Amino acid sequence: MPSIKSQKYIVKPSDSREWIIIQSNSGLAVDTELRMLDYHYDCQPKQIEVNGEKIYCSQLCCYAGCYVSEDEIKSVEAILPKIKPLLKKDSLELLEKVKDQIFVLEDYDKDEKLYKTRTAPEEWEFSDNDEEKEEVGEKDIKEENESESLEIEEENYEDEEEEKEIPKNHCLFLTDKGLCALHQYYNDNGINWVKEKFNICVTFPLDIRPQDKTLAFMDEFDSFTYFNVDCISKDEDKKIELGMPQIIDSMKYAIVHRFSLEWWEALSAFSKDYRAGKIDLDFIYKEMD
Repeated sequence: MPSIKSQKYIVKPSDSREWIIIQSNSGLAVDTELRMLDYHYDCQPKQIEVNGEKIYCSQLCCYAGCYVSEDEIKSVEAILPKIKPLLKKDSLELLEKVKDQIFVLEDYDKDEKLYKTRTAPEEWEFSDNDEEKEEVGEKDIKEENESESLEIEEENYEDEEEEKEIPKNHCLFLTDKGLCALHQYYNDNGINWVKEKFNICVTFPLDIRPQDKTLAFMDEFDSFTYFNVDCISKDEDKKIELGMPQIIDSMKYAIVHRFSLEWWEALSAFSKDYRAGKIDLDFIYKEMD
C-alpha cells in the first residue's frame, strides 16, 4: 500500500479519494476528510443585521437544539437549577411548562442513540418517520458526508425568500447575549467546558468520532446560515480577509481532546504540506485508479 512518511505523520489511502488516513508516530490513525484541511473558521458570536433586525449570529446556528446522549442529559439535569438564572425568559417559561424536561422524548435517533434538546419559545418540526431514519442510519459516514456535500453544491441559494428567513425559535440554552448558558456556567466555575459541554456543540462544525476514528466536516447548514454567518460562509476569501484561522487550528481544543495532541500535530503538519502542494495524492491512490 502506497504511503507518505514525514517526521510527524504517515499518510495512507482511504477507500475514497475525498479522504485520507493520517497516522501519528504513536500509531493512532484517523480517517480524515480532505476538504476540511483548507477551510477557514472561527466562532465569535456577534450581533448582525438581517432584514433590518439586529440578532446574534449564533441564533442562526443554535436555533434547533442538538442531539445529545442520555449521559449528557443527566449531567445537565444535575446542574439545571444553577443554569436557569442565565436563561432567557421564554426558555424558563418552556421549562416550567415541560417540568424541566430538557429534551424531546419523541425526537429520538435510535441509530445514534441520541435525544434532541428543546427549543424555545416552541419546538421545531422533526421527522418521526422510522423508515427515513433507518435509511439514513444505514449509510456509511463517508457516503453520507459526500452525498450531503453534493446536495449542497447543487442547491440554489439565490432563493431570496429562503435567504431572508430567520428562525424564531432558539436553543433552550442560548442566552440574551448570544452565548451558551452551559458554556458560561462551566467557565464561571472553572470547569472544563470542552469535556462537559454537549459533544456536538464542542465539535461543531466538525464531525469528530473517536469511536470510528474519523474526522469530517459537517455541512448540513440552512441557506439563511450560509448567507448571514461569516464563519461558515462559502466565501473563503472573505474569511481570510476577516483573519479567520484554518479550522484545524481554531478547533484544536476539540481535536486534541478527542484524539490527542500528538495526532493533532500530525494533522497540522500534513495539512500544511497538503495546502503547499507537497502531497502527491495520485501516488497515494495509484493502486485504486
